[in-house]
Amino acid sequence: KFKLYAPGSFFVGLKSLLDDFTGLNVDAAATLVEVAGRFLLRTPETRVRMENMLEVMMRLKNVRHLDPRQAGAVETAYYAAKAPKGGVNAARRKKRPPLHEYIRHLVFVVLKEATIADVLRKLLKMPWAEVEPYVLKCMMKVVRGRYSNIPLVISLAYGLCQYHQSLGIALVDGVLEAIRVGLEAPASGTYQRRMADVKLLGELYNYQLCNSAPVFETLYLVVTYGHEDPATAARVDPPDDYFRLRLVLGLLETCGQYFGEGSARAKLDRFLTFFQAYCLSKVQPLPLDVDFDLQDVLHALRPKLAWFGSYQEALDAVQAILAAEAAAGGGGALGVIGEEDSDDERREAPQEESDSEGDGDDGDATGLSSGGDSRRSSEDGGEEDAMDDDFEREYAALTGEAGRARPPGGRGYLGQEDEPGLGDDEEEEGEEEGGGSMMTFKLLIKRGGKDDRKTLQVPASAALAAGVAARAAVEAEEREQLKRLVLAANQAQEDEQAAFHRAQLYGMQRGGRGGRVFRVPEPFIPPAGARVMSLQDGTSKMSKSAENDASRINLTDTPDAIANKVKRCKTDSAIGLTFDAENRPECTNLLTLYQLSTGKSRDEVAAECASMSWGAFKPLLADALVEHLRPIQTRYQELMSDPGYVDGVLAKGAETANATAQQTLDNCKDAMGFVVPKRH
Repeated sequence: KFKLYAPGSFFVGLKSLLDDFTGLNVDAAATLVEVAGRFLLRTPETRVRMENMLEVMMRLKNVRHLDPRQAGAVETAYYAAKAPKGGVNAARRKKRPPLHEYIRHLVFVVLKEATIADVLRKLLKMPWAEVEPYVLKCMMKVVRGRYSNIPLVISLAYGLCQYHQSLGIALVDGVLEAIRVGLEAPASGTYQRRMADVKLLGELYNYQLCNSAPVFETLYLVVTYGHEDPATAARVDPPDDYFRLRLVLGLLETCGQYFGEGSARAKLDRFLTFFQAYCLSKVQPLPLDVDFDLQDVLHALRPKLAWFGSYQEALDAVQAILAAEAAAGGGGALGVIGEEDSDDERREAPQEESDSEGDGDDGDATGLSSGGDSRRSSEDGGEEDAMDDDFEREYAALTGEAGRARPPGGRGYLGQEDEPGLGDDEEEEGEEEGGGSMMTFKLLIKRGGKDDRKTLQVPASAALAAGVAARAAVEAEEREQLKRLVLAANQAQEDEQAAFHRAQLYGMQRGGRGGRVFRVPEPFIPPAGARVMSLQDGTSKMSKSAENDASRINLTDTPDAIANKVKRCKTDSAIGLTFDAENRPECTNLLTLYQLSTGKSRDEVAAECASMSWGAFKPLLADALVEHLRPIQTRYQELMSDPGYVDGVLAKGAETANATAQQTLDNCKDAMGFVVPKRH
């Protein structure tokens, strides 16, 4: 069935067994048919031949006097390969209301990368109070569809949550409850469902439908649940059962890439210590597939992570962490992941679906939260007033303690990211007015449903001002590096032109001697070309040796992989798409990729994409890349399917090249005046 054995050889073996349909040959033929018969019957190339073989086998069964066991084995194999029409499965088909059938059709059949917007519009037109529970049920049963459709389901949920926030809350609660139920009552028949649940949770975090708190709580729950009592641990998580390792690796593979900075990085580092202790508590060595998955995930998240040599070393490290936290007042337990820490984790919002939604008012649609914990409605007036009072107190403390340390990741206080244009011009103005002793900042606040800005004077020697200056220095260094790269590319082009001119001069100095061989070269300057940069860093070139596979487009990537990489590539928050290598390197890189993939000119791309949003441009870029690489991938598959043809072309090419090169070399020696010995 995995095409490692030719179908023709299979039929030869089955025919030899049917020719001598006695004894062990009956069992062998029944086993062959039961395992691979249905596959061959469903394959167009082998369908007719397999049907003939099945008919021959049943006739032999009726003619030969087989014992009841062998007769039952033959009948079982026959009906396993060729199930009767209108069997028990058709009779047991569950009857559902037409509206429910239509929802299942949209979620499990129609939903694809290119149809998310259409499915979203159709679901929004339904009576939501009536269909919301069933939509939630279908999303929770995503395991019945394709595993690759899980991100699409959560993308659809993100679009629905812009209008119905209760769906997002119920979906997160349902996924967390399903994960806990799977840990409490593990069963081998639910492994795929449990893997889909952790994948759902990871995608919920990726699409900002929850913050990092439930993710880390789930990670700790998976590695600790049931281990309070040895008897319970032996039942729910035996030492030779590695499925919980797969759950952790599946969740980290889905959303671990976003835990690379700030408090999230520290929390992931802490968990990895506990995770190592859990891995080493299992029966060693780990199965090869689990070990390979473990190495791949850890290499992607923490390439320089030092693995403990034994379980005792990992246990000592865990106890050291707990002791340090207990001494600091943390109680020495696994700890509660606070919501305030999670607010620091800001990720790029997946705007593709909401941007493509055309029937609703995008300006009024409000998501669950960009930080993950703000799900309040406009009716909570009393709570907002209390928060305004708290903010005033925080602001007063801020103005009195200007030297307070700046949160990591370039964010302002209270988790608010610095907006473009806030602080840059004001800093220069403050330095001029105060003789360099003060810096002027503008703090963006929201009070009474309106945005407001307050001026904040900070001493230049304070940590806040020093952090801004340090960040400005880093940005200046990045711009200088980009300039150096551009200058280096120009220098390389100038060197090529100089070599061309030297060749021209040499040809002219020869005075025509050997002009038939040494011709003046014609310059080739491509009309369009670009230095393709990384999808994750617009200042670094795209490289096949980069550790992060998401930073590049491989020639053999599938269309789904290309679309996923483009969807998750790094972008900026500026409005409109423009070519600006100095200030917007990521935007320039993606526009250049689109230009190269479509063959359009730079001016045409600039005019086409000037008013586009990232949500509209990314699917366009993904389709262009897929179509651009399709001929290459098609030809690659053709060549890989026939290695002998490739070897023959290489051998013939080498022979032809050797003959041509030798003739050229002889002509060169003759033109230069060298004596060429005669060949015998």
